[in-house]
Amino acid sequence: MQLMTSASDGLLKLWTIKSNECVKTLDEHSEKVWALASNRQGDMLVTGAGDSSILLWKDVTESELEEVREKQEDTILKEQELANLLQQKKYLKAIGLAITLEQPFRVLSVIKGRQLN
Repeated sequence: MQLMTSASDGLLKLWTIKSNECVKTLDEHSEKVWALASNRQGDMLVTGAGDSSILLWKDVTESELEEVREKQEDTILKEQELANLLQQKKYLKAIGLAITLEQPFRVLSVIKGRQLN
C-alpha cells in the first residue's frame, strides 16, 4: 500500500507504508500544493498549487516495472548471444556486443586472450 503526500515546498511524495520509505518525489509545482485528490481506482491524481496550476498525474508504476523487466530480459539474451559468439570464436562480433552491453572487461579479456584476424 502506498500514500501520496503534498507539502509547502511544492513537492509530492509517494511513500510505501510498510517500509515507511519515500519511493518517488514529484517536483512540478513551484509553490505550495493546496489540493490533492485521487480517482476511485487510485491510478490518477489531481493536484492544485499556489502557482495557479492544476496538474493531472497518472500512475505509471506498472509500465515502469514492465520496462525494467524487458531491459533485463534483453540483457540476458544479449549476454547469452555474447557467450555463443565467444564459443564460436567470432571475436569481432563478440567485442562489438560486449561494447554494446557496456562490459569493457569482457572486451579487454577477448582482446588479450585472443589474436584477432
